[in-house]
Amino acid sequence: MTKRFLIVDSDDATAETFQRLLGAADVSVATARTQAEAESKLWKGAYDVVVTDLHLGNQATFAGLNVALLAKQMAAATEVILLAGQAGPEVLQKVQQLGVAYYFEKPLPDAALWAALASLGVDFSDIA
Repeated sequence: MTKRFLIVDSDDATAETFQRLLGAADVSVATARTQAEAESKLWKGAYDVVVTDLHLGNQATFAGLNVALLAKQMAAATEVILLAGQAGPEVLQKVQQLGVAYYFEKPLPDAALWAALASLGVDFSDIA
């Protein structure tokens, strides 16, 4: 069964990179650029994995945490990957409380990101 991913990032380049990478791995990918857009998509159906940036443009300071919270409320089995430029201890504590599967600081560490995605069931064996 194809895994469903929601990529939430106000940066087009990051969202497009995930879409290209995951699309090549035969994963269904939806994207959202804002918290409101992500919430709308989450209300319409559950995702296996939500990848969200902590900061979504000029929205609420930690809009990505709100997205992660809703994703987990809508489907507890949803795995969340949180991305951030940097975060203080209070954010890291909230990340743990929410049950975020992975937290990465940008720029994204390629090898660790691939390993995280693989551990969440993404099959990269067909990618050359």
